[in-house]
Amino acid sequence: MKVFAIGDLHLSGNPPTKPMDIFGPHWNDHWARIKEHWNANVSDEDIVFLVGDMSWALRLDEAACDLQEIASLPGKKYMIRGNHDYWWASANKMHNLMGDAITFIQGHGTAELIQTEEGPRLIAFGGTRAYLCPGDSHFSPETDQSIYDREVMRTEAALQEMD
Repeated sequence: MKVFAIGDLHLSGNPPTKPMDIFGPHWNDHWARIKEHWNANVSDEDIVFLVGDMSWALRLDEAACDLQEIASLPGKKYMIRGNHDYWWASANKMHNLMGDAITFIQGHGTAELIQTEEGPRLIAFGGTRAYLCPGDSHFSPETDQSIYDREVMRTEAALQEMD
């Protein structure tokens, strides 16, 4: 069993409504290339952390096809919200849409028992979306402090769940 992490897929439907090749030719067919490597390297027993910015969609119903594409790939998937995941809805709405195909861990923690060459090991993980921190040159207390404080609370909640 292996553990993988990937982020910034920036999917936009099939066919894409916002193709990534606008950022240069190295983005041509980016999703097809990612899927090819994913299928060649990830098995159903592996864990895949999806660390944000999965879809350009603005609403959950618009992101559904992108999430279903991801869900169709091998591996047990855990997803955390990225700063461009505007489609992110309540945990209940996302679970109702995806069932157990993807576990959404925004502000939550969990653990998995994995088998290693040395024997079984428990790995714990959780998280929340990243955000500007006080001290960053772009941080504005008027607009950013309340969001930062909320994400700190979610991180603390995730850590408590992992304990």
